[in-house]
Amino acid sequence: MKNISRKFLMLSLTCILLGAILMAIGYVSGGFQDIRQLTAPKKVTKQLKPFTRLDFSDHFLCIHVETGPVKVPTVTYYKHPKFITPIKMTVSDETLTLSKFPRDMIISGAIEAYGFYLDSGGKDYNSITITLPQETVLKEIKGTALQTLLSNITVQDLQLDGFLVASDTTIHNANINGYLNATKSQFDNITVESQQSDSYVADSIINKGHLSLTRTTLITKNSQLKSVVIDSSQSGGVEAKNTTFEKLRFTGLESQYQNDYSNDEKINFISNNTTFKDNNQIIGGNVDVTLSLTPTDHISYEFKTKEGKIITNSAVIGDNVFMDPLTGEQSLHKEHPNALGKVNINLSKGNIMIK
Repeated sequence: MKNISRKFLMLSLTCILLGAILMAIGYVSGGFQDIRQLTAPKKVTKQLKPFTRLDFSDHFLCIHVETGPVKVPTVTYYKHPKFITPIKMTVSDETLTLSKFPRDMIISGAIEAYGFYLDSGGKDYNSITITLPQETVLKEIKGTALQTLLSNITVQDLQLDGFLVASDTTIHNANINGYLNATKSQFDNITVESQQSDSYVADSIINKGHLSLTRTTLITKNSQLKSVVIDSSQSGGVEAKNTTFEKLRFTGLESQYQNDYSNDEKINFISNNTTFKDNNQIIGGNVDVTLSLTPTDHISYEFKTKEGKIITNSAVIGDNVFMDPLTGEQSLHKEHPNALGKVNINLSKGNIMIK
């Protein structure tokens, strides 16, 4: 019995060694390249009739809408008979509708699957790119996708379930259930509900909006936010740098799961080199506020925290913090005669730090 087992072991090792040698020979002779060419997805480019509305509701992975040097709308995507779900495109009543074809389960061979794997390295074969003539204005985009990219385009109305990445884009009305990543863009009326994925706004403008953040942070840089309401819950908050706030209302919502103030449920509002215009409010509980001010800041302020401290290290604010001897509430306020704006901070829990 031992001799038989030993023979089987030697045979197995010999087969493995022989397979490795054959694989090396195939690689040197270009066999892998042949497999990749035979199994590679095919790139498809189609020209479509003009449209002003876009509808995609079949949970696509990535939709990219851009303007470019084309005369008619052009769609680019990849197809594969086994590994990429086929899509259907129709233009009717000025609306481009994208949908997926249902299909039965397809069984593929190991060589075909391995060839597709070799060819797909670093490539997104599930992305659909829609290129429109320059200066195009879309009346509506409505859909569901893991990620939607908008580049150098104007959209009147956006209804999106998924993540939005916008660059050099103007959107007049938007409703987004997912995170926002905007660069050199403008939103005139936007609603965002974001959970556990940070949103980024850089070199952009938001005129009127409502952002609901759950365990996520809005990070802004070189941007302007006017008449924006931000609700933050559980953790996260706002990190702003070189940002102008005008008529901001930020609310740190009290945790529904615990009453004690802890690092796990802390909300932060951090601003560095920011400008406040008109009346701005930061309110709520479980919030730590950090404002970096300079002696040239002309703002009026009224700070108050019931369970926390006001810590000052600023030539503008000074250290005239008042503490109520009965409740322990701390407050600090000043009216500036030439104020550009006012900041009102009223916290039930949390610290206020002025740098």
